[in-house]
Amino acid sequence: MKSLLSLIERVLVVGTYAALMLMMVLISVDAAVRYLFRATLPDVYHFTELYLMPAVVFFALANTQRLRGHVAVTLLDKVLPRVLRRVILTATYLAAGICFALVTWRVFGPALSDIQRWRTTAGVVPWPTGISRMIVPIGCSVLSLRLFVDAVATVLGEHDPEADAEGATR
Repeated sequence: MKSLLSLIERVLVVGTYAALMLMMVLISVDAAVRYLFRATLPDVYHFTELYLMPAVVFFALANTQRLRGHVAVTLLDKVLPRVLRRVILTATYLAAGICFALVTWRVFGPALSDIQRWRTTAGVVPWPTGISRMIVPIGCSVLSLRLFVDAVATVLGEHDPEADAEGATR
């Protein structure tokens, strides 16, 4: 399960890299075309806003959690007993996992509906909105799975919050 989840996270982070690179290229080319030819590429702004920006954010969430790259509040780590730290960390992972699972559940239906009805934007290029809206539940569902896996690992002693705290101070 962990290796499959890690593979999915790595695939999504490659999607993040690709979206970021494409965003930089499109915006740079659009700016160059605007200054050189006094014209713009059609709907680069909408494409970037609908697809690339959400992919950069939501596809990277789970991998960032896997690498322990999210902001962590470690103010009381030195004074709390190890067992209590593990309990708090497990409860935090479970609460966050439930929240992101609820986000996934809540946004999946409308995204699927937009795909089934093939809803599009009203701009110059009719971009399908369902595909862009599906980015959020994909990223949030993988993050919630990662949080649940981290909670189980913390309970089983496979995840050491002290090592994370030490790594954060380096």
